[in-house]
Amino acid sequence: MDTQSSVEYDYFRHDVVDVKGMGKKIVKKNIFNTESPIMNLRFDPEDTMIAAVCGDGSLKIFHLHSDQLKVKVKTGKPNMNVPATCLRWRPTAFSASTKNVIVTGGADGQLVHWHVTTGKELNRIEEKGNQINSIDYNKDGSRFITSGSDNKIRLYDENEKSLVSEYKGSEWQDPGHNNRIFSLKFLPDDPNLFISGGWDTNVHIWDIRQGKSVGGFIGPKIGGDSLDYQNGHILTGANRSRDQLQIWDFKQRTLIRTVDWNYGKKEDTGAFVYGCQFSKCNSDSIIAGSFGLNEVRLFDQNKDYQPYGYVTGFKKGIYSVDFGNFSNKFAFGGEDGGIFVMSVTAA
Repeated sequence: MDTQSSVEYDYFRHDVVDVKGMGKKIVKKNIFNTESPIMNLRFDPEDTMIAAVCGDGSLKIFHLHSDQLKVKVKTGKPNMNVPATCLRWRPTAFSASTKNVIVTGGADGQLVHWHVTTGKELNRIEEKGNQINSIDYNKDGSRFITSGSDNKIRLYDENEKSLVSEYKGSEWQDPGHNNRIFSLKFLPDDPNLFISGGWDTNVHIWDIRQGKSVGGFIGPKIGGDSLDYQNGHILTGANRSRDQLQIWDFKQRTLIRTVDWNYGKKEDTGAFVYGCQFSKCNSDSIIAGSFGLNEVRLFDQNKDYQPYGYVTGFKKGIYSVDFGNFSNKFAFGGEDGGIFVMSVTAA
């Protein structure tokens, strides 16, 4: 029998389930209430803080050890109340003198750099006519990319905060996206390559040197931060009720396998995935958060991708998930406005 524990608070309720025989246990660490739907969240590079952008346009950052709210700022234009949609911490390798920098994107096209230590705005760029849905940095933090509602991908220089290039397919020549782009990922093992996915069910592989898409495949309809890369494999999370989680071969651009939400059952589950990720400090886990079933599941890559635990029972959907960079922590949040930080230990 699976081990289950329930937690009830004044603004949400959830159940934590450890699957019997899988040898792992989920442990609750922190819970924070942002009081607004969470669109995207991320651990800082040291796994000591958790940042979230919210539907009310705010960026909120909490300290994990003290449980204190460290930063609360509005990311959009003054007197405008539009969602902040995405964020990324700048890699610490970029600067030895200025650390704790985060960049946020919003539905109003505002792209803002913040200094977390002081809470001050460092730089602001407006992508006119675009609703920004996704941001990602390359490994050393020297460049970052954005995407959104105008079907373009923009490459920026971090030092100059300037636009380097735009990527968009043409109908007659170069392939590209023809609908909103919701997810971007630089390859950690090649600074010239990144991948993208969105509503048009295409995943594209882009080469900065060639300035265009150099490959891709058709399959998942991506509607959130649900595209990842690890060791030659691409993980996709789709906004559909079956075959939500899939792993693809990067070089061959072919499907390796579908990860069953319910192990061994090819069926409609009602779990529409908006966020998924490979574990960062090892290669043993995948996390996915869903709307519909309103739950988070963790899968063991070393045991045929069986689920080893899940957090369920939420009244509203999960929009974003993240693994710790150096720890066994994971975090998730969604429409309820709660940030949940937990860890995985041996059972």
